[in-house]
Amino acid sequence: MKLRTVASAATLAILLTALGACGDDSDGDTSGDSGAGGSSSAGLEEAQAVFDAGSEGVALAPDGSALAPGEIAAQELGPVEVEPGTSVFFVTCAQTTEGCVLNVDSMREAADAAGASFDFCANPDGAIAGDQKCMEAALQADPDIIVTNSINPENIATQLDDAKAAGIEVIDQYGQVEPDPAREASPFSGSMGYGDAAIAGDWLAAAITVESEGDANVLYVGTKSYAIDYVSRSNGVKDGLEKYCPSCSFDTLNYDITQLDQLPSQIQAYLQSHPDVTWIVGGLGIAGTYAVDQVRQASKTGSVSVATFDQDAANLPNLQDGDILKFDMATARLVNSWASVDIGFRLVAGQDFDGVERGGLRIMSADNVDEAPWDGPADFQESFKKLWGVS
Repeated sequence: MKLRTVASAATLAILLTALGACGDDSDGDTSGDSGAGGSSSAGLEEAQAVFDAGSEGVALAPDGSALAPGEIAAQELGPVEVEPGTSVFFVTCAQTTEGCVLNVDSMREAADAAGASFDFCANPDGAIAGDQKCMEAALQADPDIIVTNSINPENIATQLDDAKAAGIEVIDQYGQVEPDPAREASPFSGSMGYGDAAIAGDWLAAAITVESEGDANVLYVGTKSYAIDYVSRSNGVKDGLEKYCPSCSFDTLNYDITQLDQLPSQIQAYLQSHPDVTWIVGGLGIAGTYAVDQVRQASKTGSVSVATFDQDAANLPNLQDGDILKFDMATARLVNSWASVDIGFRLVAGQDFDGVERGGLRIMSADNVDEAPWDGPADFQESFKKLWGVS
């Protein structure tokens, strides 16, 4: 791997160009193989620049531009008065995975800090029926704000219509759909991180390009239960490889989250039937964990590398070792939870904005794993409290 250097102003400018190139990530088919043509030295140079800057960590403003160190996106929107008695209901994923538990705990902490009430419903297995049941529970609670965790709006269309009719603000966390505060062009009035997942995938593609020196056969392992995974992150990696490494190939392996115990054997079978694969990207942290295990069991350490997302604690020792797991894309998980309720507070207060806030991203590797988990700017909680007038 090329040595990582501290990001210069020129490097950061190239990174921001890459951010703007990601665009809307809501459509596109990620199935099948892609990749043709020769590696570009310009592509490698751009990938190196993105990798250098991304390894330092960047917090994103609402428009997707980089913020100064220590800032959060909400500061761009100014203060907001949280109405007394405001209530928040979170529709989220099973409390059996680290990221889902952290999400609930940090969102509850944010609501408590603002003096708002908080409740949640967790879909136990990722099935559509579970999302619908949790949305019905949210509607029965009649909160001011519902936050949904990367749920396909088509799966809860009836409940979203009911929320709109009831005047409940609905925030799409890890947003895959552009919001509309008036909900005329979108079922969501707000979005935490609209477009961020595609950017994260793009950065990971840059890191893979650098590590492989422009020669990688990539398998993306994702679940269709979460749009952030099988659409946004997957497309981000695919499009990034086409940009930085046109000679690299890309394929997908989709699994059913309700049958997660079968994923290790699926990865094993793919490795056996595709001996030329050199990289596996786990779209969720658990997929990355299983990929590392299967590469090791197949005695492919050194020939197959793994990258993943979410900074799950189980993956950090593997990242420290660096023999198989090379990269873990960090999202500002705790900031995202606080920002989700901040969006809701602003919409309830009638603030005029587009309903979007952003988080932050950082490429974690053996070089900076001692700073993991990275969850955004230090003391971000105090920044939110000041905006809410409760500091």
